[in-house]
Amino acid sequence: MLKRVTTLLALIMIVAGTGDVLGQTVTTIREINAIPQSAIDAVKALGEDLTEADIEANIRSDFDGQSVQFQAVVITAPQNSGLSSFNSSRNGPSRVHYFVRDVNAETEGNAGMTIQVVDGNWDTSGSIDLAVGDVVTMTGDVAYFGTGIQFSPESIQFDGTIGDLSIDASILDPVTVTVDDLNMMVGTDQWQTNWDNFNTYNQEYVRIEGVEVFLSPNRTDSRPNWVLRDPGTGTVLQNDDVSIRYRNDRNDYPNPPFNVPDDDFVGPPPGATVNIQGIAILRTGFDPNNLFTPDGGNINIVPWTDADLEITASPPNITPNAVSARANTTDGITLSADVEADPSRNIVATQAIFSTTSNSTEQTVAGVNTSGATYEFDIPGGALADGDFLTYRFSAEDNTGAVSETPNTSIRVIDGAISSIAQIQETADGGEGDSPFRGFTLETDITATVQLDPATGFTVLQDDAGAAPWSGIWVEDVGDNVDVAALAVGDQINITSATVYEGFGVTYLDAASLVFTVVPGKSGDPIASKTVTTDIFADLSVAEAHEGIMLYFESPFIADNDLGFGEFLISSDGSVESGVRVDDASDLFPGGFDPSAEFVNGEQREFVEAPMWYSFGDFKLAPASLESIGPVVGTSTEEWSVPAAFVLKQNYPNPFNPTTRIEFDVTSAGSATLEVFDVLGRKVRTLLDGNVSVGTQTVSFNATGLPSGLYIYRLSAGADVQTRKMLLMK
Repeated sequence: MLKRVTTLLALIMIVAGTGDVLGQTVTTIREINAIPQSAIDAVKALGEDLTEADIEANIRSDFDGQSVQFQAVVITAPQNSGLSSFNSSRNGPSRVHYFVRDVNAETEGNAGMTIQVVDGNWDTSGSIDLAVGDVVTMTGDVAYFGTGIQFSPESIQFDGTIGDLSIDASILDPVTVTVDDLNMMVGTDQWQTNWDNFNTYNQEYVRIEGVEVFLSPNRTDSRPNWVLRDPGTGTVLQNDDVSIRYRNDRNDYPNPPFNVPDDDFVGPPPGATVNIQGIAILRTGFDPNNLFTPDGGNINIVPWTDADLEITASPPNITPNAVSARANTTDGITLSADVEADPSRNIVATQAIFSTTSNSTEQTVAGVNTSGATYEFDIPGGALADGDFLTYRFSAEDNTGAVSETPNTSIRVIDGAISSIAQIQETADGGEGDSPFRGFTLETDITATVQLDPATGFTVLQDDAGAAPWSGIWVEDVGDNVDVAALAVGDQINITSATVYEGFGVTYLDAASLVFTVVPGKSGDPIASKTVTTDIFADLSVAEAHEGIMLYFESPFIADNDLGFGEFLISSDGSVESGVRVDDASDLFPGGFDPSAEFVNGEQREFVEAPMWYSFGDFKLAPASLESIGPVVGTSTEEWSVPAAFVLKQNYPNPFNPTTRIEFDVTSAGSATLEVFDVLGRKVRTLLDGNVSVGTQTVSFNATGLPSGLYIYRLSAGADVQTRKMLLMK
């Protein structure tokens, strides 16, 4: 306590001596948080079409970027902050996060009176010495990180405690709300912030009672993520692990001053009923369960102390065990799961609920307790047909009537050797998902063609001459098998054994354990790449079905030349919305590849050829090298005499739809740019940006994706600049 008082009193003296607060705007947190109703109406009206960029453009405080001063009560302990990574040079995090409530909330109400404090000088500012109930005068800056508002203090003046200042202790209490007060449904199984209540509840300290745990898929991971659901309306609310008490990756924090937990936090079990309190917050984040539109457009809840999450009823906990054998029509399959009851209860019934593609009627088999918490479920071979997908889930009931069910899982029923890549790749519902043979070493009889040079560090195999969906698969870590590394594009191989893995969302065969022979006399041309357009992959099930298949995109545009980490975006119609990412994952790309130095936004390339891949949450293309990306479309030089003057000619045809040709004469070699603008002066395409030689040049312009109207094209070469107009009529 002496250290805290001494530090904060010293800060008071510093502030008083310098007069730094004199130029600040003295305000309330409610005024800082307030968003104009017109801006809220604008984002609400977008519904399912709302983007994170829309939120960032509209949900902005009038105080954004300003220096302010307010008096507030600390309502969450800074010592529980856990969002920032450990910084060894400071022997602690780079910053601390905590929440304060304006002292005026005592008389004016809580709505809009709480804000997140983010302090990068926590070890010298006095933040780390604050306690819940301390009253402080803070001076600093208002700013946004993504969609979330935050306050960064420049000075903190300790004014005493709520007891010292006779502030009622109820100022520390949460506000009781429902999940529907915070979020609302905007589409089928999609939610976002309930914008009608945004100014009331954003960053508010809230309490919600009697909600159920809807999802809790990674309860023991370093960062458990879990989703709560209102049992009546189905509206959902996701956790946000800003507090160190609700994550397991901050054991490097010093303790003290930080309240590093002695034991790992375990996420609440699915099906449990809980009471929860914490901060309701709109903050840029991830959406691992694909529940929110857009990512970062939903209110999350930030529990802060261990007592903030109270499990009031816990149903049976079911943990499916890995399937250890393949299902077949003779032996069927034995499934198993560990089923545990709440300590005060006992299990009275378990069952496996299953259906197949040949019989969609759900059937059940009772579980048999074989040892401890393990139950086995025997599905007979007579219930299965060769080629079926078997889809099943487990259910358990305890003596109070509480029932838990696991999500559906699907496996494939194949008698004998696996005979096609599609049998490995295809999912039960035809959508995104893992191989039904994930983790299995399979007996196979697959003849496939090598489609990608193993010198890339990986390869892809296809076994259908027409490049049918599901007919391609990746082979990774080719360096682990010299025979795989020695393969050439066009080789045909017969695979007799393969181990199937999933890595970061990609199904692949393990090169080290791949057993195959090269088919004599069958080495030659690869299977022709499948010609497609980028827009079809907006349907993720289509993208999933084309994983590992060589694709050919004719005349795509560079829609974004720098997505970071060596990635860029191509688009068949030039729009970002229909684009597909391209990744430089191949070992044949130059080290430190920078796509922004290689490509110009808006330019059109003759082709891109690459297999479909997946990593870090996105389907993307992984070309073998830069040679898999064609040159800029339509740039040519006519073979005739040196032009007499620099001339930009009228496009032909004009009007046009959607393509036209632009011709120009240059009298000296050098750098030139040809750009297209709309009538408001906004650049919509760059057709040329590079060196040109002397002569008459012709450039093609494809206006697909642009609206009808008048456009201006401008040619610049050294000091010479000319412009003309053209009309797009659709």
